[in-house]
Amino acid sequence: MSQLSYNPINEFIFPSVIRAADYFADPLGEYYLYYAPHERPGGISLAYSDSIDGPWTEYAANPLIGNTWLPHYPTVSHIALPGPTGPVSRRIRWAVSNDARTWTVQPEPMVTPQGIEGPNASGPFFLRWQGPNLVIFHAADGNMHAVDVGENLDREAHLGVVHDSLAEAPDLGRSAAPTFYFDGRTAHMYHEAGGRVTATIGHAVAALPAPVPTRELDCAVDRPVLWPPNHKLVDVAVTVDLPDGVLGPRAFALTEVTGGDATDVAGFVTGTPDTAGRLRAERAGNGGDRVYTLRYAGHDEIGRPVGCTVTVTVPHDQRRA
Repeated sequence: MSQLSYNPINEFIFPSVIRAADYFADPLGEYYLYYAPHERPGGISLAYSDSIDGPWTEYAANPLIGNTWLPHYPTVSHIALPGPTGPVSRRIRWAVSNDARTWTVQPEPMVTPQGIEGPNASGPFFLRWQGPNLVIFHAADGNMHAVDVGENLDREAHLGVVHDSLAEAPDLGRSAAPTFYFDGRTAHMYHEAGGRVTATIGHAVAALPAPVPTRELDCAVDRPVLWPPNHKLVDVAVTVDLPDGVLGPRAFALTEVTGGDATDVAGFVTGTPDTAGRLRAERAGNGGDRVYTLRYAGHDEIGRPVGCTVTVTVPHDQRRA
């Protein structure tokens, strides 16, 4: 990373990875890696790649957000350092917001370091993993630790070390600020690696013993029943959402429509995030109900699979309408 054009102090921290193709119609690459220099002047920067494994290309106009951003704020010391200076004991706190602009900090810390973790906790990543809500964080001992914070974020059960920093490169005894992405049965962790003021971005992978379970999308159709069966094409709309997560507008697709032939379905295009179309209000030819089935599949903000199924019924008679 020393060859980057924007490199004010030769230190890079706080990586964050997203699949940009989930959010943007024409991204620079399929994946975006955000990061920042540590000290003055800082600045949130971007690299992009068509593979989660890299290689990464530096965005030519870095930093995306510098220490001067008029009219939002005048020149400040630096961007991207989230802690105070001086002899302090850092805790991990959390805040809530209805608009992602105005935040209310909760009165009690979410994570207070204990025992071998030392006096400081920083660089958290929130991860709901196979049930529990976890906070993965950097502790003063140089390692990453995990805390189970409970379903309602009112618990603090310290679970121990999840990454014991390597003595050799890239960690050099210190790893922090992880960000995770799952690609099939491979877990990717980008993290801050190395000593204070000399850190760079490390990349670790792990093979999972089993596929990641599919999360259920919250899907609903506005017309679950079509009546009367007048043989006309009827407008139908589906809403697709992910409770307790982020679903990019391009992170899911309609994978299948069954229950009729090509003339009975219009506007629903498989392979796209299509949620509106028309279905024919026509009974089944066998004397029973006709049931259209629409299936959606995709992945959440860190690559875990998601999916749902909705049905639309054309009853054989009005008693079932």
